[in-house]
Amino acid sequence: MERRRSAGCFVTREETGYSVEIANPDPITVEAIREDHPPPLHHTIHFFAARVVEGRPRQDPRDDVVSRSGWLPIDRALEEIERPEEKEAVRHFLQVASG
Repeated sequence: MERRRSAGCFVTREETGYSVEIANPDPITVEAIREDHPPPLHHTIHFFAARVVEGRPRQDPRDDVVSRSGWLPIDRALEEIERPEEKEAVRHFLQVASG
């Protein structure tokens, strides 16, 4: 599991410019099927709640994964998220955070 947490921190830094620390060691794990490129890809995604430690938002114009990064109120963020598995993870974190 430590490798997944480290990978999550690395990918966050690489794709957004933010260094983060994992806030909760237990990920939200969801299964997803990506049909936007053949053949359909079945994969497992591990989402971690994290805190920003340092960094500034940046966007690599060659990046086709992250279209932009920034801070939004949670209700607006849920509207902006396109992938159902990502919405599912955010909703789960909200339930955990609210007790």
